[in-house]
Amino acid sequence: DFFSVGMASRLFRSLYNGTYISREFSEKALELLSRTKFENGLVSGVPAGILVAHKFGERTIEIEDSISPEKNREVRELHDCGIVYAPGNPYFVCVMTKGDDFKNLEKIISDISSMAWTKMQELNKKK
Repeated sequence: DFFSVGMASRLFRSLYNGTYISREFSEKALELLSRTKFENGLVSGVPAGILVAHKFGERTIEIEDSISPEKNREVRELHDCGIVYAPGNPYFVCVMTKGDDFKNLEKIISDISSMAWTKMQELNKKK
């Protein structure tokens, strides 16, 4: 069971364009996704007040050491994907991370979201 960036992109694109379900239900789904309470990833990388319709997921996997069970370790995954409603030019961003510390993974997602915001603003100025 896995969900790739490409799959997330297709899902959000179909919701944004209203091509999989009706436009009315697509808009409702995006409105619900914009209420997501997780604000330590994509949302923290954009200016306050910018709407982000996103879905995050987290998972902890225990990796067993068959030789030394006391050396078992946990690997954490944190993913955040969504549409950033930048004025005049909404864009999709998805960051999938893996490591041992959720706080660090949150910061990585936030930093990448901030870089994407900055780059999108630069591109919009060139138009």
